[in-house]
Amino acid sequence: MQTFLSFATTLVLAFCSISQILLLGRAIFSWFPGQGGAVERFIYGCTEPLLIPVRKLFDLFDIRPNLPIDLSFTVTFVLLIIIESIAMSL
Repeated sequence: MQTFLSFATTLVLAFCSISQILLLGRAIFSWFPGQGGAVERFIYGCTEPLLIPVRKLFDLFDIRPNLPIDLSFTVTFVLLIIIESIAMSL
């Protein structure tokens, strides 16, 4: 049982780390739209499924502030940090 928990924790930590890196790449590409080509499309394709649930939650509660930043990105990034912290404490 301990090896399964260790394996699952490793997978969760790897997923969170890779997702955070991809989200940071998405943020950098957002400063230079259309310049990344295939890499940009790959990063957007990988990160969009992470952002969609948060955007749907915002739509459900009609949260659409007129801010220059994407709140769904920020909330998703913070959630990944929280999940990573919980997994590390196991």
